[in-house]
Amino acid sequence: MKKRLVGLLMAGTMVLCLAGCSSGSEKQEETSDEPQGNTYTVWAWDANVEAIQEAADMYNEATGANIQLDVVTVVNEDSRNKLVTMGETGDYDSLPDFTLMEDTAISQFVNSYPDMLIDLTDYDIPWQDLVESKRSLYTIDDRYYALPMDSGASIAMYRTDYLEEAGYTIDDLSNVTWDRVIEIGADVYEKTGHYLLLDDATSCLFR
Repeated sequence: MKKRLVGLLMAGTMVLCLAGCSSGSEKQEETSDEPQGNTYTVWAWDANVEAIQEAADMYNEATGANIQLDVVTVVNEDSRNKLVTMGETGDYDSLPDFTLMEDTAISQFVNSYPDMLIDLTDYDIPWQDLVESKRSLYTIDDRYYALPMDSGASIAMYRTDYLEEAGYTIDDLSNVTWDRVIEIGADVYEKTGHYLLLDDATSCLFR
């Protein structure tokens, strides 16, 4: 089996997964690991297709390269299910060169299918310049397995009526530490029976 680039990119809270292994004849083993020509296959869902193409255009302009992207629209859950199936069957020849996914899913794929994603650590990438909160999500055993496409802004939205019922205002949650947010959240729940923050974190888990 040989390594071939499959790809990782992160978009905000999402990421493109790179990498893989493919098996082949002795003759194939002697060929380049690069995809045919300068065309790369990318899996992404609708909202990111235009941004991914624009990134390729910017890369070509900055470097003089002439890479072409074959962007295939695949919704998040379908993409994840396809990757799991390929991982379970070892069908790495069917992997795309790049695929978009949540950054929180990277460690699951690396740990479950260690030959699927390529290790990007030794590529000429200024890793320490990337946002630590994002970088930590695709760092496994001090190795890097993804690249951020951006680090989109995040916001927290609170029910001010719940806060008021518990004796707080939005100012009490502004410019505070996470320890203080947790403390207030616990107090709000105790006094009102409502959680301060709600999040369904099951969408990127293997099923």
